[in-house]
Amino acid sequence: MVPFGSDPHRIVPEGVQLPPGTEAISAPVTTVSDGYFGTLDVPILEGREFQSTDGAESQRVAIVNEVFAKKYYPNRSAIGKRFRLDGPSGPLVEIVGVARQSKYVFAVEPPLDYVYLPLAQNPQPSGMSIMLETTGPSGSVAGSLRDLVRSLDAGQPLFGVRTMEEVFDVRDHEDPSHTDRNRSRDGAARAGPGDGRTLRCDVLLGQSAGARDRHPHGDRS
Repeated sequence: MVPFGSDPHRIVPEGVQLPPGTEAISAPVTTVSDGYFGTLDVPILEGREFQSTDGAESQRVAIVNEVFAKKYYPNRSAIGKRFRLDGPSGPLVEIVGVARQSKYVFAVEPPLDYVYLPLAQNPQPSGMSIMLETTGPSGSVAGSLRDLVRSLDAGQPLFGVRTMEEVFDVRDHEDPSHTDRNRSRDGAARAGPGDGRTLRCDVLLGQSAGARDRHPHGDRS
């Protein structure tokens, strides 16, 4: 599971000399649940994935991508290094893993820093996106997924059921400046397989059936 999007946060890497006048860097931060990296085929190049022991009462941890690691910890390991989240007075977070560079918003985008936080330490009060990897075409399980969610909570809103290929295509359509019709799909595969086997759906957590009916993208099928 991941939130509907990622937001830039002010980060202060401990022991890193920032340019004069720079108090903190800005990097996109997202929250993910167990199994995220395996589902989206994003290898952990160093360190580990998030574990069940990374809970609310334990040391705060993060996984950064290789761009972040190489930029702020060149010629040394980022594992075990710490940074302050949300400015100089924010909580200290320890880096426990380095993930391979991926594509986060558009299939064609420059490499950028990226930080992942575990859901157990960063609960999301609103919506989350569920990522599923299927053994065949993902469209064939969409109906079963809706039935499963409704069996758990008949009033739980579920909308935006689509493959990751479709997610990237919609984003490119909304911002044509990032579109390259001759692009390689390898980048998109790293953020969600482009072969139609990774399904994304959005869930409004803790919302009622009435809230679903009022949501502009609500799934009323």
